[in-house]
Amino acid sequence: MSPVLTRMFSKTRDRVMAVAMLVITALVMGFAPQAMAQNAGDYRSAATGTWSTAATWQRFDGSTWATATVAPSSADGAITIRNGHTVTISASVTIDQVTIDAGGQITSSGTTTVVTLANGTGTDLVVNGTFLNSSTATGSFGISTGASWSVGAGGTYIHNTTAGISTPLNSATLDSTSTFIYRGSSTLNPSVATANRTFWNLSFESTSGALTITDNRTTACTVKGNLSIGASVTLNSNSTGVWNVAGDVTNSGTIPATFVAPFTFNSPWKTSTVSGNSFTFGGGYTVDASKTLILSGTTFSVAST
Repeated sequence: MSPVLTRMFSKTRDRVMAVAMLVITALVMGFAPQAMAQNAGDYRSAATGTWSTAATWQRFDGSTWATATVAPSSADGAITIRNGHTVTISASVTIDQVTIDAGGQITSSGTTTVVTLANGTGTDLVVNGTFLNSSTATGSFGISTGASWSVGAGGTYIHNTTAGISTPLNSATLDSTSTFIYRGSSTLNPSVATANRTFWNLSFESTSGALTITDNRTTACTVKGNLSIGASVTLNSNSTGVWNVAGDVTNSGTIPATFVAPFTFNSPWKTSTVSGNSFTFGGGYTVDASKTLILSGTTFSVAST
């Protein structure tokens, strides 16, 4: 190629690249504000603290994030609990448009605290981090008519209270990588709702001492991910409600001989492993066609059914 043609080709290429960069920049500038848009009246956590303390928050004034002068409520804009921050709710509050980012947490505590979801635009509470409900107030997690909430990818809801969870679950959407935990102790037996429920990853755990969960139901509980029984936890069932499990079962606690609920392992595309402490399948178990079940590392037996 002649020097003249070479220079012409080089200039043309440079122009094309320059135009392409301008287009990309315009697209980024056009889309980024939409992806990161804030509206005047939105709140975000500034630090770990209590919900009702203004210093826990920053408020967007339309151009910048400024230290809040009052705590947010459902009358305000979107509310975000950011990564690394734990916001504790110790007095009753109505909330809406709340997102808990991955690594962030809301903890509801006390004996009279009620967190109520108002019905606003879209999903009213999105848990991508952790929501720990430890308030023992009756109806500690209230759902207004039409309100909804979700536990997103990698998110965790922890039910650490004797207050009921059945009504909130009716309005919940659980992501395929979410975890739902029933947590108790030797002095606190959490309210459990499993009948006709579908979870992804489901755990029972104790923070201290022996905890016995008695799960008596005649209808199925479906776990599309993994089922875990934690150390010091006894999971008992003396009724016929089946456990449909797609993933693994890890028993670090106790499943006693009086446990008679049957298991069905029903995900043909995933091998299920049952591991941990020995127990008897008191209600027997069924492995669906094309499913592989591994009994690993300990002794299991099957009672007559």
